[in-house]
Amino acid sequence: MVSRRYRNEWKFRCDDHTRGLLYERLRPVLSFDEHGGTDGSYLVHSLYFDDLADSCARENEAGAEPRAKYRIRCYGTEHEKLHLERKEKNYGLTRKVSCPLRSDACAGLISGNAAEVFWQSEDKLLRRFCLAVMNRGFRPKLSLCYARTALIEPAMNVRVTFDSDIYAADAGYGFPAPAGSPAFPLLRTGETIVEVKFDDILPGWLRKIIESVPMQWVPFSKYYLGRKKLEEIYR
Repeated sequence: MVSRRYRNEWKFRCDDHTRGLLYERLRPVLSFDEHGGTDGSYLVHSLYFDDLADSCARENEAGAEPRAKYRIRCYGTEHEKLHLERKEKNYGLTRKVSCPLRSDACAGLISGNAAEVFWQSEDKLLRRFCLAVMNRGFRPKLSLCYARTALIEPAMNVRVTFDSDIYAADAGYGFPAPAGSPAFPLLRTGETIVEVKFDDILPGWLRKIIESVPMQWVPFSKYYLGRKKLEEIYR
């Protein structure tokens, strides 16, 4: 299981022009992350779970802290390399705990048959989520897919991501590649969500670059906005 400390996570909304300016200024001083190809871009597929009371969505709407949400994720076309993730938020900071997930375990979690997965695994995160599936009725609620370009500064553990073409789909159409599912955009054409993630202090030189372009700070939750979008479509 991979555990990360609580980190700062700033989110901004910008247009294509501003995205281009920021990328051009960051690219010479930052590197692509491990998932990116020659241009640093890749697709992110996420399947989000919630309980019978939709507690994760309700806590997000209320801004309650501490709070957490669960998702299964894969990157690019590597659909067999699945990860279970628990994303936590507390005192305005975020933390992600993750573990690898076998395809058969993924199928068991999606179907709600988590008992066998629980007894076959020794991973603390996976067993914790199995209990949530069995005791609280956690089930898939939303499938998300979006394009990401990620830049990193390894020495200071800083990560800047550009997320665009964010589409939400009903979780019932399959994962990670929903077959024939209608998908709905969460952003207007030409918009991007920029996320800046860092530990205690954002280096001054990097902060100056980020502040050199006009961007709107936003409290943007892909999961919550995706659920709201599907409610609007299907109600």
